[in-house]
Amino acid sequence: MAFAEWTQEYSVNVTEIDDQHKKLFDMIDAYYEALGRQERTEALAELLEGLAQYAATHFSNEEAYFDKFGYADAEAHKKAHANLVAKVTDIATRARQGVAVLNMELATFLRDWLNNHIKGLDTKYSQCFNDNGLS
Repeated sequence: MAFAEWTQEYSVNVTEIDDQHKKLFDMIDAYYEALGRQERTEALAELLEGLAQYAATHFSNEEAYFDKFGYADAEAHKKAHANLVAKVTDIATRARQGVAVLNMELATFLRDWLNNHIKGLDTKYSQCFNDNGLS
């Protein structure tokens, strides 16, 4: 069973962004599958680092659209992005150093990311993006 399953309720009605969000779901699921197989600490840390890198790239893409379209809540959204990247990077760093990263801490963080950020915050830019021809 997947940790997180993409459903239409996560859609921001922008195909490019939805596809990137689906990849984030896939990467999170890959991490949890590896965790279930009890992969080595280094392998788990690499998966988290990959997630952090992909998230940074994805956020950069969203932010370029914010700037291009003059999205009203861009600064607050960019701050939320920076906080998410910092948190997943911190978790990956601690995992690589062998510091125990509590599964519950990570699960709570990732669920919050998916449910509050994507389903909550990201859906707020949908109309702006759609109004500017991005669908």
